Amino acid sequence: YDLTSKDGIKIEVKSSAYIQSWKQKDYSKISFSIKPTHFLDPQTLLYQNEAKRHADVYVFCLLKHKNQDTIDPLKLEQWEFYVVPTPILSTYGGSQNRIILSKLKKIAVPVEYDELKETILKASKYEK
Repeated sequence: YDLTSKDGIKIEVKSSAYIQSWKQKDYSKISFSIKPTHFLDPQTLLYQNEAKRHADVYVFCLLKHKNQDTIDPLKLEQWEFYVVPTPILSTYGGSQNRIILSKLKKIAVPVEYDELKETILKASKYEK
């Protein structure tokens, strides 16, 4: 996972965008990596044998703006965020390595930046 909140929530952050810095013929197809991984123990520097999703919550960040001339990743209104409890992602995604946007929208709704904290807290309390 990428970070741990003050509340101890382990968060994995993934990002994608329609527009890239290179010349494009069309918008990029939106997908995010959800590949299970081997956990590196920071104390022993040894990897665990079992590959799995170690975070409590995944936050998928989509830079949704589609105009190359006005795109600005520092403008939060150009982003949307999807928060998914890992148990839902693991049930839905199984051992898949990627999730496409249309499938993500079936298990999560987009939230604004100012809703992220509350949404992450709620998602971290999800139980099967």
